Amino acid sequence: EYWAVFEVMVHLNANLNETEKMILLKESLVGKAATTIKGIKMIPQNYSWMVDVIKKKYDNLTTTRANVIKRLMFSIRQKTTQNLAKQFLIISAP
Repeated sequence: EYWAVFEVMVHLNANLNETEKMILLKESLVGKAATTIKGIKMIPQNYSWMVDVIKKKYDNLTTTRANVIKRLMFSIRQKTTQNLAKQFLIISAP
């Protein structure tokens, strides 16, 4: 269930670049799943590797859909808030 939700909301989202997808992936994982990708360097070229590692290890395990969606939405909301704050600062700059 986790991957189905993540894939639709993030992985296939053409509005997000690889770095943004990596950040959202990393922020949405907890516990052992987060530890699984902990050592992978956060560079765009490693996004596919991160996805492969997670899918190979947890592809058959289920996660509560509500928790997955909640974490993803929180991450996306946080990113949107940060972008709006940056835009405000740029517009407000003398």
